[in-house]
Amino acid sequence: MIVAKLNGQPDLTGLEHWDIQGYSLNEDGETYTVQAIHKLIPLIRERYSMDDEIAIQRQKETKPVEFQAYFDYVELCKTSLK
Repeated sequence: MIVAKLNGQPDLTGLEHWDIQGYSLNEDGETYTVQAIHKLIPLIRERYSMDDEIAIQRQKETKPVEFQAYFDYVELCKTSLK
């Protein structure tokens, strides 16, 4: 898991994959402003807690159906921001 950094220090408030310049870079190479991330996280939290996300990502290989449902939901949330 990649943890966000704020002023060089870990920020564990659920904002993943962003750097101190204010842009997110995910595995697909897409970038998001901090404002977009602040909109995205609550959308994801409507369905998945941080603990849920960690568990789903950790069990990606053993529970592929659950992971795909999670992944599809996150992609839907990301699409709604564009």
